[in-house]
Amino acid sequence: MADSLVGGDLAGLHHMVSTMQAAPEEMRGVVAALSSGVDSLVGHAGWNGAAADNFRKAWSSDSISAGALSQVVSGVGGTIDTLVTALDALNTSWATRSRQQRLQGFMSPPTGRSGPSSRRYLRTVPRTRQSQPPTPTPASAPCWCRRRSRSG
Repeated sequence: MADSLVGGDLAGLHHMVSTMQAAPEEMRGVVAALSSGVDSLVGHAGWNGAAADNFRKAWSSDSISAGALSQVVSGVGGTIDTLVTALDALNTSWATRSRQQRLQGFMSPPTGRSGPSSRRYLRTVPRTRQSQPPTPTPASAPCWCRRRSRSG
């Protein structure tokens, strides 16, 4: 559907969902490559001592955090998927109803145009009502509907 009656870019949201749900697999690849680099740097280069141990521990903690973050991103993607699926259904329902109403001659909210039967009705409405001044509110009306004077 080209235009969204609910607002927003539904196709863009669907793309975002697929990107977010692919995050865990992509992060596993990144973490594996970085872990291999850490092993090469520390193990194969002969880096020993407290600094090397601290670096390994820090990387181990960071790699666990990266895995947890990728799971959170995937979960958020699932939530957005649920919401965008509901928005898609609502958009389709509104578009279907709008199309049916246009075929029956009802006014179409997105375009502001009216169908033939609405135009026929509007031609019969007297235009004098629009040009008449509003009727003044009587002094006996409740105070909430009378205009307050600026002097009092």
